[in-house]
Amino acid sequence: MSWWKTQIARDAYSKGNNITHALKGKTPAPNTPEIIALAHDLQAGNMPTYSTKMLDDRAEEIAMAINEYLMEDSTLLDVGTGEMLMLDLIMYKLQYPCREVFASDLSWSRLHNATMEATKLVCDSAEIPLPTKSIDIIMCDNVMMYEQETRVTDVIQELFRVSKGYVIFVEPSYEHSTAEGRERMLEHSYLHEHILKINIESLNGEIVHLVAVENNYKDTMPNQIWVVKVPETDDISNWPEVTVPGTDYPLDGNLFSEDLLVSFPIIDGIPILLNDKAIVTASRGISL
Repeated sequence: MSWWKTQIARDAYSKGNNITHALKGKTPAPNTPEIIALAHDLQAGNMPTYSTKMLDDRAEEIAMAINEYLMEDSTLLDVGTGEMLMLDLIMYKLQYPCREVFASDLSWSRLHNATMEATKLVCDSAEIPLPTKSIDIIMCDNVMMYEQETRVTDVIQELFRVSKGYVIFVEPSYEHSTAEGRERMLEHSYLHEHILKINIESLNGEIVHLVAVENNYKDTMPNQIWVVKVPETDDISNWPEVTVPGTDYPLDGNLFSEDLLVSFPIIDGIPILLNDKAIVTASRGISL
């Protein structure tokens, strides 16, 4: 993102104004990944406060859905994890410990603020840096709501590529929202659930469980938990190792791809796995 957009966002944030509105301008526009990333990055460390009981009860609801499909030694990926607060609560409520937990987000700052132990990845949900069929369960908590309609198919297709079992969405319901909640969803261009349903089904995903969430961040915008069984393919299950985003090309310890001759940067131990940040590094990887 250009420096002047960053300045616009910082100015809006310092005044308490809505960052996404400031970046979009007066013309209605969708939430692009760069807008979402910058808005979330500036908010890192200053998340809204909710009651401890509500958060714990909400985590219990999500964990119950995961537990129905969790096996011993499962792998789990939380897409759009933020500062991993909900993920951390959920981990204590799972019936089996996960073999490995991955946490991805567009915002480096949010991942950096997270204290939970997990494999952190800065990436776009439409280009996940993990191999095909490498993760047992993928979780997306209030993530699809920010996606623009034109990207929904690509994002779900990518989630289906990486998951070898299930994708669990926790998203607000426009249909069940109050008038105030619906107005907020329209104002912020939040995705409506019928778009999510259409895309899941068009990509041959099977909605095996759909239930209302009782403990919500906002009572005006109640959430639903969608458990989706990914379509069966002939792809062989792969070990979860970091790859060039959206592909099966492996990266070595320096985040170098021998196949594509590019490397990816690492900031304070967190890899920046975005294809527009790839650096041509000829025939060897370098530590950045």
